[in-house]
Amino acid sequence: MLSRWRSDALWALSDQVLVSACTFLTTLLVARLVSVEAFSVFGLSVTVTLFVSAMYRSYLTQPMSVLGVSDGGDALTQRFRAVVVLHLLLWPLVCVGVAALGWRYFPDQGLTLAVLGYLLAYLLQEAVRRLCFTTSSIRLAWLMDMVAYGGYLGSLLAMVWWDVTMSVQGILWVGAAWFLISCAIGWQASGDTGSSHQWPTWSAVRAIAREHWDHSKWVCGSQVFLFGSFMLVPFQIAEFGSVLWVAHYNAANSILNVLNILRQTMGNYLPIVATRIYHERGFEAFRQALNRLSVAVLLASACMVLILVVFGEFLVSILYGARYMPVAEILPMAAIGPLVAMLSFVTQAGGLALGRTEQIFHAYLAGTICSVVLAPLLIPRFGLSGAIWVANVGYIVPTAWHWVMFRRDCREVASLKGA
Repeated sequence: MLSRWRSDALWALSDQVLVSACTFLTTLLVARLVSVEAFSVFGLSVTVTLFVSAMYRSYLTQPMSVLGVSDGGDALTQRFRAVVVLHLLLWPLVCVGVAALGWRYFPDQGLTLAVLGYLLAYLLQEAVRRLCFTTSSIRLAWLMDMVAYGGYLGSLLAMVWWDVTMSVQGILWVGAAWFLISCAIGWQASGDTGSSHQWPTWSAVRAIAREHWDHSKWVCGSQVFLFGSFMLVPFQIAEFGSVLWVAHYNAANSILNVLNILRQTMGNYLPIVATRIYHERGFEAFRQALNRLSVAVLLASACMVLILVVFGEFLVSILYGARYMPVAEILPMAAIGPLVAMLSFVTQAGGLALGRTEQIFHAYLAGTICSVVLAPLLIPRFGLSGAIWVANVGYIVPTAWHWVMFRRDCREVASLKGA
């Protein structure tokens, strides 16, 4: 059993590295395939995808994984198929939202349709992928991601090699095709075929919809305000600034997204470790371990900013070329918020161990208020630097809020333990 767990953990980490690396390289290739203006639009489409996928993941696929572990067999199959049905039922709402954004920020209806096509394929693939994780079919999930992300990246490499000119919508349709192929492979290999199981009844779909909502409503709210805290910034730049600034902002963010591997690892690993220390070694050992980890995260963040100050120009030149050299000036500044926010993984893990999770919602609500208020003030006056600080505040305020609340919760627990 232990060797099986280690094998699954290794495959899960390998899968995360694969997804993060391919996403990073895909962004680099798109930046070289299209104009700077078109790359800014691609960045906006990515932001839409991230938000919609985060909401779907919070309401549909994460509860499927958590609640489905105890289902097993036909019950899990019925839950998965109910998730697919709910996915399609929610699709008109997604279409209306994306169409409204497209009318305001996208150059034509063709790009809006491409974003919707990419989203539909991406979310279907994500649902099947989560089913694989729920059933511990990690290798199948890895194969699906190799097909989806690797195929997408390989197609873009071929375009660069053959000097093929592509629009942003064409690139998105290529990605959608690979995600649909991956979804079909995973669905077939998982054994969940139309001939072997019946689809759930409407009453069963409604019951699962209510169960998922009861399980995820606070998480969904947190995701909305997480988006408002700092992921809304590209649209705020497009609204109050220049489309070129959006491209430069997205280029800087794509470099910083290399941290996603560490973020995902901390997000998956820390809650388990923190909970184990709390229950096995006591509250004081738990608090000391998190304090030491917080100091280590801050020191590592400071070192990362220093590296970007020294080597930022070289990194931008190698990765993006001369068209994006202004990114080198903002890269160290843009790194401050995301790196400080690494502390939130420590405090959120502690909050989960103590059973105090509602502060995550309140923290991101505070961040959203700050972002919405500051954007129209800082971006028109200070340009791209102002936008960077809107994002930094959106990262730092929720982190500070949750840190203060976590320390308060620790004092309350300590007093109860003392009593």
